[in-house]
Parts: sequence; C-alpha cells; structure tokens
Amino acid sequence: MRKTKPLVIELPRRQWQRYKRLALKTPNEVLVFLVGHNDPDRIEIVDFVYPAQRATPDAVEWTPQDIVKLQAQILPLEVVGTLHSHPGCEPHISKADVDTATHFGEVVFGVFSWWRPEGQRRRRMSLDFYYGPTAPITHKLK
Repeated sequence: MRKTKPLVIELPRRQWQRYKRLALKTPNEVLVFLVGHNDPDRIEIVDFVYPAQRATPDAVEWTPQDIVKLQAQILPLEVVGTLHSHPGCEPHISKADVDTATHFGEVVFGVFSWWRPEGQRRRRMSLDFYYGPTAPITHKLK
C-alpha cells in the first residue's frame, strides 16, 4: 500500500511576521485572506490580504463580497482560505469557525492563538491550520 504525503501549507515569512505583530498588538481578532495556489500535495500562500472587518475579542466579521472582489483581482491565483486570531485563548477551533469554513467552502483555514497560562509570565502561541474544514495540516515558513 502506498503512503500518502501529508498536505503542507507554505507561508511567506514576511507576511506571517507582519500578521503576528499586528495580531499580538490588538485585543480583537484579526483576519486575513490567504492568497496563493492549491495543489494536490501542498498549498502555497503568496500573500495575506486584509479585508474590511468588524472585530471583537471573540469574533471577526467580513462580507462574502470581499472574497468575490478579491478573487477577480488576483487571477490566476486564488483565495484558498483565511487565517484569524484567537487572542487570549488556548488553541481551539470554534463551532463558528467550522460553520464559516464549511459555508464559504474554504480549502484551508488557520487559527493563531496566544495565551498566558495561569501563574506564568511567558505568553504561549500556537498556529494551526485545518483542511476542509477540520483535518489538521502542517505548515512551514518560506
């Protein structure tokens, strides 16, 4: 039996670092659209696009028209999914995350979480990606 290679998402280091700095500065969730290529064994992200959004510490809202407009502008690239933050929370995917990813047909969605464990001074961080919408996938910076 032939083993299948795990799906990998490649992120541009500079855009990831910019996103991380921004997300860590605000108490509200921050969302980006992930723009790139979707191949059978890897997803290559080439850009993060910040849509207009309404955010709170527990949710971020955006309009589907933003994806439609962006998709028309970036051809032959595609919007392959989203990345959003969960400030002050341990890593998890919420029911709202799964429902949104399923509703909009996202190929991949990511969650960047950071929190401070009780009694500790140091903040912990986690970056997790899911494929279709709940199978975890690995990521690497390029």
